[in-house]
Amino acid sequence: MSRSSAWRRLSYSLAVATELDFQTKVLPVLRLCWPSLIETPNRKTWDKKGIDLLVWEDQGSFPCCVQCKGFHVQNLSYNQIRQAEESIDKFLASDVTCDTYLLVHNRDGRHKEFNTRVRQRLDQVVSEGKAMKAHLWDRQTLLNRAFDWMKTTLDANLHQYSEGLLGYFQSLFKYGRYYVPTVPIAERRLVFKRGEPCSVKKIHEVESLEVGKLLLSAPETRWTLLAGMFGSGKSMAVLHAATSSDQAVIFVRCSTLPASPLMTSTNMLLEEIVKSLDFFKESEYQDLLCELAGPTLATLLRNPNPPYALILDGLDENRVYSNLSGLQLLSNQLAELTCPIVLTTRTEHLSSMFGDFSSAFYEFSTKNGPGRGARLLELGLWEKKQVIQFVGYAESETRGVGKGRLQEFLDLVKESRYEVLYGQLPLSPLFLQFILEDVVEHGVRKADRSLLIRSWVERKIRRDRALAERISPERSIDMEDFVARMIRLMEDIAGSMTSTTEEGYALTESISSDVISEKASQLFNVSSDPVLGVLLHSALVPVSRRCGSSLDVAFAFKAIQECFLGAYLVRQDLSDDGYPDAVKSFYSEIGLASG
Repeated sequence: MSRSSAWRRLSYSLAVATELDFQTKVLPVLRLCWPSLIETPNRKTWDKKGIDLLVWEDQGSFPCCVQCKGFHVQNLSYNQIRQAEESIDKFLASDVTCDTYLLVHNRDGRHKEFNTRVRQRLDQVVSEGKAMKAHLWDRQTLLNRAFDWMKTTLDANLHQYSEGLLGYFQSLFKYGRYYVPTVPIAERRLVFKRGEPCSVKKIHEVESLEVGKLLLSAPETRWTLLAGMFGSGKSMAVLHAATSSDQAVIFVRCSTLPASPLMTSTNMLLEEIVKSLDFFKESEYQDLLCELAGPTLATLLRNPNPPYALILDGLDENRVYSNLSGLQLLSNQLAELTCPIVLTTRTEHLSSMFGDFSSAFYEFSTKNGPGRGARLLELGLWEKKQVIQFVGYAESETRGVGKGRLQEFLDLVKESRYEVLYGQLPLSPLFLQFILEDVVEHGVRKADRSLLIRSWVERKIRRDRALAERISPERSIDMEDFVARMIRLMEDIAGSMTSTTEEGYALTESISSDVISEKASQLFNVSSDPVLGVLLHSALVPVSRRCGSSLDVAFAFKAIQECFLGAYLVRQDLSDDGYPDAVKSFYSEIGLASG
């Protein structure tokens, strides 16, 4: 059994509890095995039958009957033997039968005479047909059994939880149930050295691989970091990995963990993880059970070659992990665990804080295996074949006019004609779902592209802001005001991402994060650096990992940059002369809509 402080406190609490108090404290422990166990009225009919706790059954034998002995004395003697025998004799003389009869006491099990005499009486319970099984449990035996039951409970709930969460994620979108397992992914190895940024070594360039199997494979590395741009399918990938794995996978959404740096130990983190999984939410003893489950889970995950894997999904969705101290805390909490660990975060988060990741995860990556490093898997944009596969799933299960519209869009993709209307947006799983919803409702259309793109980006921002504990430039701003300011910020940034040429104006591919910081600080009136918050709530992404104080940032898709530049020119009442044709097209659409 775990020797953690939580289990020790429970042991001491049972040791000092007597009579009715002991009976009350035993109840939640035994409910781990018998969830329907109830307490009988004190010193009434059931007490006269030698029963303090039971599992009720309307007919026939009861599944379980329990006699609790909370002794006052520290050392057992004849008086305690007599009390135990008298209680068993009451049960023998009663009209009750059960499957399991249990006598539990609050002392240790080293008193030979007590054990011998009480077990003789319990053997009589079985021989006379009063129970199929009869056991004597001292305090330590009770806790050992409870520890085993807790492990069984955790095991039983893990797959069920992941499957339920997968269903929830699938329900967020009309086509969320469709999954493309083989997607473009690049693999790198992160090598950590004390006091230095970690080095990144290529394992293979972007190629189509089955990400779910790759995540929980057995690499030589200590842990895996899965990164990808917003809407790239990270959560769906790890959820499918969790539900299809033979391992018991503990899947945790970081957004459900407290946004507080007070979880200082591994046991405390795992206790909060159990709470986030809601395994005991129906129990009146939820706090106690979670307090015991945390260290139980820690014990399982510290064992050599444990049959478990831990997935922490969305580091960017918890504000604690948005700074160096929070990442260091997480690193220290995970360093003691020996199970496979997968962390996921947005590329925006990883790239903007790459130096902090390097510093924070040195200890995690070298403890219990120096030099093992970590794996970095980065999801890339989909290729045409993934888009065709996904749209094909949707088209095959759609009926009526929508089926024909999806087929028309599918033909566009197959013939590589979609870029005229949508640019590279269909290569993002998130934007592809937005596009399909629009196609089914309205058909393939070039008109109103600017309104569509703007509405899709606004929807994306709302989705990001709804994640409760993700860092934001200013969380006190009303949702729609926040969305409007973020849209305006992206328009201003698009206006700054141009250069003058002999032919007119050209779009620049990236811009310094310093410019973003200056504009965002003014628009959101914040004093701290807002760049990470902007990256997590916009259509802007880093184009490289942070090196020193500067970070180069670009729009995730050129069509969004062109659209927002057109909006900027209209808002500033500027001419579109000299700008690329794509910008002029958006400028015209936006001008007509606003006029």
